[in-house]
Amino acid sequence: MKAGTNIIWKGGGIWFKILSGALCLFDTEWAVRGWKGWHMGFVVKTYASGEIITSQAIVGGIHTVTYSSIEDMGDCRFYNWLDDTLNAQEYADDHEGDPYDGMAYVWTILAYFVEKIFHWKFRVVNRAYTCWEHMSQMDRYCGKPLQPMEEFPMVNKIMKVLEFSDI
Repeated sequence: MKAGTNIIWKGGGIWFKILSGALCLFDTEWAVRGWKGWHMGFVVKTYASGEIITSQAIVGGIHTVTYSSIEDMGDCRFYNWLDDTLNAQEYADDHEGDPYDGMAYVWTILAYFVEKIFHWKFRVVNRAYTCWEHMSQMDRYCGKPLQPMEEFPMVNKIMKVLEFSDI
């Protein structure tokens, strides 16, 4: 694990069940997955003591979250997707305190339905982020995008890319 490592935590809770259930209606691969991720972030720094500093978009905004050890992080998976991670710290610092975008769920669902029904992609971009956008934008900033810019970052698409590309 190193700076820039992508992290995906297993989904849970009522909103996960509702939104992931809706996603299952349009993505049969997602419907049959055993382990479904949901929340995302990335490693900013690790210490020899085992402490891990992460950057995450949470309801209060984008913040660093520190874990004493890998075990304290809960049910999550790590993906070393980036070739160049030198800018991960800079990206985290530049976005610390940026607002969380709760409305993005509405736009993401709408964009996903429009893409599936009309085969047209669109995305609303602002200075607020969901965890999917935050991690996805960091990867783009470091030179290796997970999805095309015109698409809303989607957990199912992100996981598919990371799982088939991880080293």
